[in-house]
Parts: sequence; C-alpha cells; structure tokens
Amino acid sequence: MTTGEGDRFSDIDIYILVNDEDFDELYNEKQIFAGELGNTLFTFEMEWPNCMMYGVILENFLEVDLCYCVEGQIEILVPTRL
Repeated sequence: MTTGEGDRFSDIDIYILVNDEDFDELYNEKQIFAGELGNTLFTFEMEWPNCMMYGVILENFLEVDLCYCVEGQIEILVPTRL
C-alpha cells in the first residue's frame, strides 16, 4: 500500500523490533495491541524465520500482520525499495 502497488487484496505488515530480553513480554501482549487497531474478527499466529507473526483480520476485512522481531534480525527488515 505504501509503495502505491496495493490492491483490494493487500494487507498491512507492521514490524515490531524489540530487545531480546523483552520479546516474550511484548509478544504476550499482542492481543492488547491488536485490539487497539479495531474490532477483531479472527486472529492467527505463524512463525517465520525472521519473526513471530500475529495476524489480525479486522471487522472491515483488513488484514494486519504484527511481526515481532528481535534486534539480531534488523538486516532482514531493511526495505529493498525506497
């Protein structure tokens, strides 16, 4: 969406970079953070090589993926297009 290439099937990815020692605490609060985005219809979790993802489908059917990453994975988060 931010690159102008989004369509009606696009989602929003939010990367949350946290200290190693704070990861568990912050990831355990994922439902609280997701609730701030709006009314939730459905949630799901996935483990990726670079993050733990908490996916949220909002009542307007927008998907928001909250990707929790630790500091050692910062190089994976650098955008390939600017």
